[in-house]
Amino acid sequence: MLTSWRQILKRITLVTACLFLLNGCTTKLAYNFLDWGILWYLETYVDLNKEQKNYAKKQLAEFHHWHRTTQLTRYALYLEGLQMRLIARNMTGEMMHGEIDELQVYLDECIVKLTPMFVQLASTLSDEQVKELMNSLQKERDQYQKEYVDISEKKLHKTRTTDLRDHLNIAISGFNAAQKTKMLEWSQSLQPFEELTLKQQQIWADELQVALNQRQQRQQLDKTIRKLLFVHTDHWNEELEKRMGYNQALTYTMLANLLNELTTEQSKKMNKKLTGYISDFRELAIAKEKNK
Repeated sequence: MLTSWRQILKRITLVTACLFLLNGCTTKLAYNFLDWGILWYLETYVDLNKEQKNYAKKQLAEFHHWHRTTQLTRYALYLEGLQMRLIARNMTGEMMHGEIDELQVYLDECIVKLTPMFVQLASTLSDEQVKELMNSLQKERDQYQKEYVDISEKKLHKTRTTDLRDHLNIAISGFNAAQKTKMLEWSQSLQPFEELTLKQQQIWADELQVALNQRQQRQQLDKTIRKLLFVHTDHWNEELEKRMGYNQALTYTMLANLLNELTTEQSKKMNKKLTGYISDFRELAIAKEKNK
C-alpha cells in the first residue's frame, strides 16, 4: 500500500530485509532478533493465539536461517558493487532505477518465502481476529490521511522531505542547506498522489476483506494474498499509475543527483557505513556455522 516514491525509499531501507529493526540498534544485534521482530510486527495488526504464534515462530525461525545462510552474502556483494559505482559519481536516473529494481528482487524473494506462512495464518483467523486486523488497517489509513491528506500543502512538502531524509539516514546524514532545498524542490515537483493513494489503500483492504470472509477457500485465499503482497500498479487506478510513473522518474533522478553531489565528508561517512554493513552481513552469514 505504499506510494511510488515511498516504495523507492522503502526498498532502499530493506537492503537487509526488514531494516526497521535497525532503528536505534546495531545491525548485528538487530539481525539476531529478526524472527522476533517480524512476529512483533505481525502482532501490531492482530493478536495471534498460542497455536498461531507457535506456528509463526517455527516458520520465522526457518525463514531466519534461510535468510542468514543464503541472502546476507548477496547483500554484501551488492553493497561492494554499489560502493564502486558510487565512487565514479556518474549515477543517472536510469542507473538509480536499476539499483532500486535489484533491491526489489531481494525484497520479493523474502516475501515469496514468507507468503505460505501468511496464507496459513490468514486461513486460521477467527472472526474476531479478522475484525481486529481490518480495524488495524483502517487505523493505518486514518493515520495516513491525517499525515498526508488532511494537511496544508506547506506541511505536506515538509513531511515528504522529512520522510526522505529519515530513509536516507541509513547511509547519508548531515544534509546541508543546498541539499535540503533540492529535496524541497523535488517534493514541490511531484504530482499530487496522496488522496488517490488513500483510495487505493481502501481498495486493497476491501480485496483482503473479501478473501478473509471466504478464507476456507484456500486456493482463492492464496491467490489473493499473493496479489496483495506484491505491488502491481497495472491493477491500480489509471490516473494514480500515471502519476506514480512520473513521480518515480523524478525521484530516481533526484536521488542520482544527490549521490553524485555528496560532500567529501558525506561520501566518507557513507562509505564507512556501507563498509560496516558489508562486514556485519558477512559475519552474520557465517555466525550460524560457528555456533554449530
